[in-house]
Amino acid sequence: MNKVRHISQDKHEHQSLNANSDVAKSLQTLLDKTYACYLITHNYHFNVTGENFYTIHTLLEDQYNSLFTAIDEIGERARTLGEPVQILSGKYLEEVSEASKRSLNPKNMSPCQAMLKDLIIFNTECIEACQSTKSIAAEYGDDETEDLAIGRIRAHEKMIWMLRSSVSP
Repeated sequence: MNKVRHISQDKHEHQSLNANSDVAKSLQTLLDKTYACYLITHNYHFNVTGENFYTIHTLLEDQYNSLFTAIDEIGERARTLGEPVQILSGKYLEEVSEASKRSLNPKNMSPCQAMLKDLIIFNTECIEACQSTKSIAAEYGDDETEDLAIGRIRAHEKMIWMLRSSVSP
């Protein structure tokens, strides 16, 4: 009888480790996307110019501060699941660099508008990563990670709303 219980417990622990690993991998992708969004938002905050400078500068400061807090929460959640975290893989650094070059190009008629449109794209990608994390967490019954993803979706939706409201028609 004890042998059967031991095998069953081992199987449950193995499934739990797989769940933690799968959820943590999803969190790593979300962390990468969020960190990329943070970096480009902070970069644009420094480099925004134009008629609505102060308004956009302040908006982006609010957003990068929110993203910085999210990075910590996402990374700590992955660590809670027992997995190490890596800050931003090379692929995402390239995306940030390309977006920065594109919007800071002097040939751009309205670099501020290009920045805002880029940030809408970056935030949309974060929502997609949140949706994926939410689904994986739900599959494994990880309510805490699912809740984190839902909160991040709401935050990115609000950021997108603010950015879209600031884009000239």
